[in-house]
Amino acid sequence: MPVFAIALLFLSASMHALWNFLLKSSQEKYIAMGWQVILSGTFSLIFIFFTGLPPHSMWIFAIISMMLEAVYFILLCVAYTSHDFSLVYPIARGAAPAHVEPPPRYWCCGLRSFCMKDSQLPDMLA
Repeated sequence: MPVFAIALLFLSASMHALWNFLLKSSQEKYIAMGWQVILSGTFSLIFIFFTGLPPHSMWIFAIISMMLEAVYFILLCVAYTSHDFSLVYPIARGAAPAHVEPPPRYWCCGLRSFCMKDSQLPDMLA
């Protein structure tokens, strides 16, 4: 893996942890989260001018993603309001892969794939 890619990976992870720490230490978590959404939305809008809009077939997925992200932001603010950073951050980061993997496996293979071991699935789905 190129050194530049590894450096970007560490920079991204550090910025993410820093952002969550700043959110946790903020007195007004919903305002801090709102600014994060405004700033990232502005950056994304500028980025769209250079890349163009996604195809119309992808818009429904973008809308669903925005709604799920909004729910995630609200739940993150609630969690940081009532719990410690060392509890919320690992759960918030670790829960995403657990929720992302099962639906595609179900869509591709059906319910049987949940009962099969990975070694019994075709190579491309294991």
